[in-house]
Amino acid sequence: MDVVASNAEEWRAWLDTHGRSETEVWLIIAHKGSGRPSLRYHEAVEHALCYGWIDGLHRKHDAHSSRLRFSPRRPRSTWSALNRERAERMVAQGLMTEAGQSAIDLAKKRGTWQPTPGTAPVDRREGAQVRDRRR
Repeated sequence: MDVVASNAEEWRAWLDTHGRSETEVWLIIAHKGSGRPSLRYHEAVEHALCYGWIDGLHRKHDAHSSRLRFSPRRPRSTWSALNRERAERMVAQGLMTEAGQSAIDLAKKRGTWQPTPGTAPVDRREGAQVRDRRR
């Protein structure tokens, strides 16, 4: 499904309506200087995080725009420092939804919010222990 959002309000409206039922969406983002009103990449990601969604593939759409794939964040995915910063900023601004906060809380619980370099999140370590016992 392709979606065009001219601003953050339109993108949030789509996420609010479809965020719990859809598994992916391709957001069309106009190139800077195209003359088309469009959400910017960083805005799209920030507001997606508010709903527990994350950006993925980036493809050319046409000469004036790109397609950016968004999907619900997987429970075991690790949060980048940049996305943690973005999410914290959205929380501070009062824009985080319950779904987005749940994704943050789960990441903190599982150790994927701010993993220590060289260590695996808790659930991955548990899986390794199970495999070791099978040997």
